[in-house]
Amino acid sequence: MEAVADAIENSEFVIICTSDSYKRDNHCQAEIEYAFNSKRSLIPLFLRQGYQPDQ
Repeated sequence: MEAVADAIENSEFVIICTSDSYKRDNHCQAEIEYAFNSKRSLIPLFLRQGYQPDQ
């Protein structure tokens, strides 16, 4: 978590790639909360279930 906290502290924006599993993960929720409390601009990306990029 310390490396993530350092990255957040050195960023102006935080891009959050959300999914159902991300939403249920306590560590991921802590990262979002830390970024929010650090007054960083949050950019959420909502990932669709079953999406696969072209090869």
